[in-house]
Amino acid sequence: MRDCPKYHTCNAPICPLDEDWKLRSHHENDHVCFYMIESVKAVSRTHFQGEQLEHMLTRIDLLRDEITNKHSRIKRQLERSSKSKSTMLGRFK
Repeated sequence: MRDCPKYHTCNAPICPLDEDWKLRSHHENDHVCFYMIESVKAVSRTHFQGEQLEHMLTRIDLLRDEITNKHSRIKRQLERSSKSKSTMLGRFK
């Protein structure tokens, strides 16, 4: 988890970099991992590559279905987020 650029400021209880994520709970008002949200947006691969975070995207891709099957609130957030623009977008034109 310490490899995440947002490690010190993140409030998401479910982190795809956390080996013990299955032991964590996600409640209604909890945050969702910024990078999980970004991973479902158009051209996200390019943005992760630009930030040199391919390893993170690979891990998210590997666990996304498992996480969303266990946590319906995260699934709904990712579905909504997939329809919006990336906040990483402006940095890699």
